[in-house]
Amino acid sequence: KSVKTAATLLVALLFIGGIYCGGGETAETPATPTTETGHEGHDHAAMAAEGFPEEAFQELTKAEMDEYVKALPEAAKAFKAAGFKSVTTDDKSLMADMAATIEGMKAVPGAEDAIKGAGSTWEKFRITTFEVMSASAAMAMGMAEAMAESMSDESAEAKAALTEVKKAKEFFAGVPEKNQTMMFEYMEQLEPLSELDE
Repeated sequence: KSVKTAATLLVALLFIGGIYCGGGETAETPATPTTETGHEGHDHAAMAAEGFPEEAFQELTKAEMDEYVKALPEAAKAFKAAGFKSVTTDDKSLMADMAATIEGMKAVPGAEDAIKGAGSTWEKFRITTFEVMSASAAMAMGMAEAMAESMSDESAEAKAALTEVKKAKEFFAGVPEKNQTMMFEYMEQLEPLSELDE
């Protein structure tokens, strides 16, 4: 297995088993200062380099989430029908793979029409998916780091995975805590995201 595969599986385990199935924990207090909008304190250049829009770290609203979870099941049907899978590469970061996965959703046959049919738009769905996945990642990073550290003496691959997780933890540190809390509030409605690779 590649280093990337180890790190990806580690985070995926925490995303699906820890958050969307109800076993998650809140992340540590973000080290990066944030403003009321939630993303001004983050490194925009770093976000852009990984393919993330600045809006990925803005504060989620109830209205935004309500619209999103209404469209998500319909979009998920299109993703499943097309055999869509999350992107996993060996030469890019976890964040870049996440961004590529989200951006790749638009090209799935029927997905954009399904989103529109549910009363939303692709751009709204795209941004909220970035926000949701970023919040989920921020929640998972503390657990992922602890798990990776417990594995770090076993192999060079595990040590490299720990480095990757630490990089991701720093990247997602600017996600507003409010967004992370909302992941619990909408846990059941967000389950279709955990089914992308089933």
